[in-house]
Amino acid sequence: MDNRHDLIVDCHVTQATGTGERDAAKDMAADLSGAHQKTIGADKNYDTTGSWLR
Repeated sequence: MDNRHDLIVDCHVTQATGTGERDAAKDMAADLSGAHQKTIGADKNYDTTGSWLR
């Protein structure tokens, strides 16, 4: 979701495994093209014990 204009810019459907949101976020970030720096927003993972950046 684009934070400035509330536009959906990418969407993935995943299995309800408890890590689907994190897995989809990593896949979507890897799919971004270009060599310039990207900014990614995320929640604080309050409901998890592991890091989503593994």
